[in-house]
Amino acid sequence: MQQYKKYWHDFLKFLDDRIIHLGEVRQIDADNFLTSLIKNKISDNLYNQYLLTLNMIFNSLLENKRDNPFKKFGKKTVIQTSHKEFTKEDVLKIFTAFDNPDLKIINKDEMRLLFHIGCWTGLRLKDCCLLEWDCINLEKGFLSVIPSKTKKYNKTVIIPIHPVLHDELIIFFKIKKKQICPS
Repeated sequence: MQQYKKYWHDFLKFLDDRIIHLGEVRQIDADNFLTSLIKNKISDNLYNQYLLTLNMIFNSLLENKRDNPFKKFGKKTVIQTSHKEFTKEDVLKIFTAFDNPDLKIINKDEMRLLFHIGCWTGLRLKDCCLLEWDCINLEKGFLSVIPSKTKKYNKTVIIPIHPVLHDELIIFFKIKKKQICPS
């Protein structure tokens, strides 16, 4: 509903108070709006979302669906681009980049651990970032987490801790312990 509302408000903003009643909107207005979206270089997928939403709104609100100014416009073909998987070499380069003292990033130790958690568990970035320490059981060697994508099902997922991730967690704990309690 929020997206529908946004698309509708974007269209009204485009009309700029020139049109008072819904029945006054013409196909040329729809064409100009859709052209403005293209000029703003939005994706074909987003273009289709605007088109379908506005088409649905006008179909719902107009007495005669033939008066819908968006009805004659076709959807754009969306070409799915696949993302290349990291090769083993790519992953190793990223892992070793964290060992480079010239690499200057904020919270380098946390970023290193975050990358390891993502690589060795398959969790989404959001779940890696929101992972709580009490979800990690080093002694038994597993993570216990409810992924955000499936939170509505309240299903806990048990993920074995890979030996490399185990070592990274130990290293991280030692680093943090030194920072908190210097000897």
